[in-house]
Amino acid sequence: MKQFKPVKSILVMLFTLIYCILSLVRCTQQIAPQGGAISGVDDVGRVISLEKPAHRIVLMTGSPTDAIFALGAGDRIIAITDNYRESYPATVSKFPALLNLPGIGTRSAPNVEAILALKPDLILVSGSGENPEKNAIALKKVGLPYAVMKSFENIEDSFGQIERLGVFLGKKLQGELIAEGLKKRIDATAILTRTVSAIPVRVFFWWGTGNGTYGDSTAVNELIARAGGINIAARNGKRFFDCSPEYVVNSDPEVIVYSYWREQDRESRLEQLRNNPHYNKISAVRNGRIYAIDGHLLHSSILLPEALDSLIHWVHPELFTLDQMQTDVNNRTIVDDCERAVPIPVNPGKIVCLATADVEILSAIGASSRLAGIPDGVKFPPTILSIERIGGMYGRFNVEKIVGRTPDLVLMTISGWGQYRKHLDQLEKHHVTTLGLQYPRTFDDLINHIRRLGYITGESGAAAVLTDSLLCRRNVILEKTQLLDSSQRPRVYMEWISEGGRGSTYGKKERNHEIITVAGGYNIFADRQDVGSFTASDEEVISRNPQVIIITADTTRNNAEKIHSIVRERAGWLQTDAVNNNRIYIIDAQLTWANPRLIEGIEQCARIIHPELFK
Repeated sequence: MKQFKPVKSILVMLFTLIYCILSLVRCTQQIAPQGGAISGVDDVGRVISLEKPAHRIVLMTGSPTDAIFALGAGDRIIAITDNYRESYPATVSKFPALLNLPGIGTRSAPNVEAILALKPDLILVSGSGENPEKNAIALKKVGLPYAVMKSFENIEDSFGQIERLGVFLGKKLQGELIAEGLKKRIDATAILTRTVSAIPVRVFFWWGTGNGTYGDSTAVNELIARAGGINIAARNGKRFFDCSPEYVVNSDPEVIVYSYWREQDRESRLEQLRNNPHYNKISAVRNGRIYAIDGHLLHSSILLPEALDSLIHWVHPELFTLDQMQTDVNNRTIVDDCERAVPIPVNPGKIVCLATADVEILSAIGASSRLAGIPDGVKFPPTILSIERIGGMYGRFNVEKIVGRTPDLVLMTISGWGQYRKHLDQLEKHHVTTLGLQYPRTFDDLINHIRRLGYITGESGAAAVLTDSLLCRRNVILEKTQLLDSSQRPRVYMEWISEGGRGSTYGKKERNHEIITVAGGYNIFADRQDVGSFTASDEEVISRNPQVIIITADTTRNNAEKIHSIVRERAGWLQTDAVNNNRIYIIDAQLTWANPRLIEGIEQCARIIHPELFK
């Protein structure tokens, strides 16, 4: 039988090779650039087929304009409505080239002859109410291609609008990435506002005309809730309605927000509120907590995070700067991620951290002098390494050491609470004030976690400076990578190796997937939608043929050349483009963790993946 072993081995090799080729073709198809004939749906579900991506766009509505520019297609707009300047002054100010475009009538009375002469690929029409296509009747009669763009009814729908536009423009991947980024930015605010949810704030949102307001089932209502407020008009299942002055007075809102579209209306509407005889006893008016928001922010999917950020600053200013309201008391109540309302000192003097990331954050915001205990794994910054160690993270800490440090506060930041809640209870039994916090999963989670720790420690100002810097550095990278299409994104495999053996890689739910994407790469396991970290087989990696391999490791304990050898010697890996072209890179694992140095890790990955863009 020995004589048949070579034949059997050859057959196995051939089978494996065929499997790899088929998998590679499938992977390549998944990331192939869009082009040629396309088909998509508009905001009312109409299927629209175009011979090619839209390159000549007529705007009969201004709401999608910011999204079109964000998708890198602003130069494809060839005409606007006659009253565009008056209707969208902020947009014109941002994109002045729009003023040089010809007018094509109004959104409800378009000049069909002028539009026909322009030979557009697609016309974007505003739609609302029971007949969302009413503004497109004239276009439909002459067979002009149009897509209906509605005012989104909720935040989730706003992300879908960007993705649908991306399809029409031949930028499907970019649309998905932008929508994913916006969702992460908005979702991450829950980390911040949850902290002060024990003291919800009553909010009244005024349209700026009549007594109009937004009820429930609206994006504005969702934004108010996400900002940590309660919309006093969220009642009776109504979306838009007139709210009587008597109801507003009886509800006594603590914050009033009103919208305007033209700058000249901003002050006049403020005076209208101040001079309303019904409102002079309202808390918001008495305390001067009346704020104006540009209406464009509420009708552009791209600008919703900016609108939410403004609302959070107005509803809970104490999260960004400790004002007199907060410093007049000795204790505040913080709601942690275990839904516990925990009274803590306003300025805790002695803090024990159970996560290395929190040690770095407190050091970065100027609170390192308050650290009374740190976990064993801390290696940065060097200035705090002499502080007493209290054991490892995830329940491996020493309770006696923590209690002996008599801390004012223990920060217990953990990845998952199911198996670790017992350790928090253990500390509470010793009468140690402890906050159970969720470890940040995304870059935006990290931003809001830093802001939250700034609030908890009384260092809100320093936290704001730090987060502004981190966001600015990320934006510098995104300016060069966000609009890269599939063909411009190298296939990347990232693996964490702890002791030189086989480590784990990442699906779409993990922060490392985001690192690869922001840096301009394509995670070869991006199709693992609901998977975090996992160990991939040799066959899986080979079949997806990475062009770049990034290994994260403890660079103080692992030799880089040894790691290179381990990867190169794995069975079949020499077939991959990354190993064959010697594109194997090692970065320090802590640069991929949720600490302020995460931005350094993203910057390193960007230089690795796109050396031509980041020199």
